Amino acid sequence: MWLGRKWRAFRAWFGIQTYTVRSLTGCGCLFALLALPGCGFAGFLIARASYIHWFVYTAEDRAFFQNRGKYEEGVPSVARRLKAEMEAIPDPDTAITLHADWFAVKFPNGDWVFGHGVNSHGFGPGRGTFVMKDNTGRVRTFFGHVCGGNLGMGQWVAKSYPSLEAFEREGWLHQDVREWVPPP
Repeated sequence: MWLGRKWRAFRAWFGIQTYTVRSLTGCGCLFALLALPGCGFAGFLIARASYIHWFVYTAEDRAFFQNRGKYEEGVPSVARRLKAEMEAIPDPDTAITLHADWFAVKFPNGDWVFGHGVNSHGFGPGRGTFVMKDNTGRVRTFFGHVCGGNLGMGQWVAKSYPSLEAFEREGWLHQDVREWVPPP
């Protein structure tokens, strides 16, 4: 019944329009009908990509997904891989040379930190994983909502905090990210 009323209103509107408007409206409807199968195919590709990513996950990842506890997001296998990479890198200059998509911050007192955060809004594996290494050699892993690549870390951090200690003490992490200590 509602569709019938709307169709009559559309038909009346369509009848009083000029030939150009009627042609463009008709072409638009035709294009929409032809584009629908393409949209369906794009949806299939996105679903297929996420299906493929499921097989990338390890048994530890699947167990983690079933019992997340206090963690919203994050993937243990990606965190372990990033941690292993960071442990071998001695300083932020080397880290940026090897991985252009990582971040590096040097504080005014000489302290430094570098790392990588996987954006929670992306489609790739590892969403919500944030790993960083500081000048003491400590590599820390965080899981949760990583809004933007690398949590938006950049040189503004060095301008805002005089040292690594101040950076960690003043609550640089928002509430959605929690430290994850991997089980042995």
